[in-house]
Amino acid sequence: MFILIVGAPACRTTRLADGVPNLAVVDDGIYRSGQPLPDGWKYLAAMGITNVIKLNPENESSDAPTLAMGMTVYHQPVSWQQLLFGPVNARQFQGVVEKIKPGTLIHCQHGQDRTGLATAMYRVQSCGWTKQKAEAEMLANGFHKELLGLWHCWQTYQPSP
Repeated sequence: MFILIVGAPACRTTRLADGVPNLAVVDDGIYRSGQPLPDGWKYLAAMGITNVIKLNPENESSDAPTLAMGMTVYHQPVSWQQLLFGPVNARQFQGVVEKIKPGTLIHCQHGQDRTGLATAMYRVQSCGWTKQKAEAEMLANGFHKELLGLWHCWQTYQPSP
């Protein structure tokens, strides 16, 4: 007798490159990274990215290349003061998670901390991961617990039912 168990596809992370630092596949058509270089935006457009969630402040980089390619940019900036000292509002990141769909890039300056937190919340909310599993991946991808504002946000995060 054979039993076939079918579940939701597991989210995955695969490292990529080409003008996009720390580029990784999160899920089908969903990516995370650091701030792309100008040529990186061309690479991302060729991959089908049309939706960009920018977590670093607007003054850290220009959105001109992104907008010139017809991509939609959602700004959800988290400042350095918030990173270090807080408060970082979990609802702000919930708003990020709600905008994630195929064709989305989530990025911040380095692709580790703000992006890591948003991706971890996505893993829990949309992929069915436990907080422990999402946290392990977040830390493995370079998240810094020393950024007390972000770390406190994660520690107090309660997934929506």
